Amino acid sequence: METKKATKQITPTSNKIQISSKRDTGFYVFLSKLFLMDFPEIELHALGDAIAIGVKVGELLCRYGYTTIARVETTTIVPTEDEKQEKGFRRGKKAKLIIRLGKSSNFNTLIQNFRIKKD
Repeated sequence: METKKATKQITPTSNKIQISSKRDTGFYVFLSKLFLMDFPEIELHALGDAIAIGVKVGELLCRYGYTTIARVETTTIVPTEDEKQEKGFRRGKKAKLIIRLGKSSNFNTLIQNFRIKKD
């Protein structure tokens, strides 16, 4: 008996990708390529431990010629008093990294080998 794997169509509504430390770098490189098919520029947002993954994703996309780095921003997230009162709150500040990547001029030729085709 054959089992069909459920597939979900990814249709991005925003050019922002929230990077988590729960997924690996390859997943976010794949996701970034999908987003770049719809947007000329994407933003990778990474918080705390996910910053290392965000840097790897940005570096890989640039190394293989899919994107160019447009801007890199760093900020520190400071919790508000309301957040400090919440149950399960973790103390301290968190670092946030935002990497803005622009689509390279040869993106369309490189993406032809990509397995997913958008309609």
